[in-house]
Amino acid sequence: MALSTKELRRRIRVVTSLQKITRAMEMVATTKFRRLQERAQGSRPHADAIRRISARLAASGAPTDSPLLEARPRIEKAAILVLSSDRGLCGSYNTNVFRKLAAHVQSMQGRQTPLYTLGRKARVYCHRRYEIREALLDEVERLKYRRAKEIAEQLTREFLKGSANGGVDEVWIVYTRFVSMGRQVATLEKLLPIERDVAGESAAAGGTAKSEDLLLEPTAGRLLDLLLPKSLSIRVFAAILDALASEFAARRMAMKAATDAAGDMIHRLRRSYNRARQETITKELLDIIGGAEALK
Repeated sequence: MALSTKELRRRIRVVTSLQKITRAMEMVATTKFRRLQERAQGSRPHADAIRRISARLAASGAPTDSPLLEARPRIEKAAILVLSSDRGLCGSYNTNVFRKLAAHVQSMQGRQTPLYTLGRKARVYCHRRYEIREALLDEVERLKYRRAKEIAEQLTREFLKGSANGGVDEVWIVYTRFVSMGRQVATLEKLLPIERDVAGESAAAGGTAKSEDLLLEPTAGRLLDLLLPKSLSIRVFAAILDALASEFAARRMAMKAATDAAGDMIHRLRRSYNRARQETITKELLDIIGGAEALK
């Protein structure tokens, strides 16, 4: 059904207004993404240094009795920290996280999986589908390292209690790992118990397994016990920074696609408007010519 010129003009105005909004959101997302990317890059040297030190201590065979390394013989409960966005309009960012979460819950084969949600979208999605142990109400974009450390300590306390005492036997995290502006990967990682190959990444983490002898104070085992909780806090904070960078990268791509689609739609509407306007003018001219001919 052909639209009138009035309706076409109205649609052009509406789509133009939407294009202005999506272009503004794209610019805001680009600015925030650059800032968050700088934060993520700024935190990596500290995290890498702790990983290298942990790798050197683990490679040296430092004795430790840290309960954070102890795997439970039977898994009754596995807590999952789910990171999502607080707002939408970011493409498939949240959908990929929830798909990864659903696959992991299904793989647990009926074991209890209490959730800790961070982000409004995760809280809304998981409310009617899973057991939520606690919905963290922090605004993800403004979350600082101090708060990430508190979350890591809370998860650690639940792990140390064990499922027999109302705690959990494992702790996992589901978030989106930032790779590049055009690629973000939904990722599932085990936080607790800390696997010894994660606590002691040797060659790939920077440094050889046969490092020189070090004089340490306190002892190597004690130092490793102190580094493991800190390493866990940094892993949680790094995941949050990755998730934020991924969110705004996805939002920028989504808004750019929406802006381009609006531009294409405006082009098509203007062509239809010009065609309809020409048809109207031609019809009026034919009416005038026909009336003039009738008066002869």
